[in-house]
Amino acid sequence: MSKHFVHGAVVALGLFVTSASAETLKLPDNLAGFSSDIGENYFVESDAREAYFPLASNFLTQKTQSYCGVASIVMVLNALNVPAPSVPEYEPYRTFTQDNVLDERTDAILARDVWRRKV
Repeated sequence: MSKHFVHGAVVALGLFVTSASAETLKLPDNLAGFSSDIGENYFVESDAREAYFPLASNFLTQKTQSYCGVASIVMVLNALNVPAPSVPEYEPYRTFTQDNVLDERTDAILARDVWRRKV
């Protein structure tokens, strides 16, 4: 097969295949979406907005379906600016990650390999 044929096939396939997008659930009618006009108004009027920006700037996606609590505590710890451990891939910066927030002490409660498999 020629390179041109393969390239053309890939382009054609890309034109005919619908693009992938995140699947989200429809909100019930009694809730307002954060990005809606009313949701934005609720946010502006809320006293809780002070906590939003430190958390939002530390947002991360959970590594696995079972790591929702781990990801949440990592966000909170980093937003609070508590002393964090050194992480080789981020040196010279120190930060909490989903890998270093769990350790031998948390293993005594629930082992990491068990936690990873929980859904």
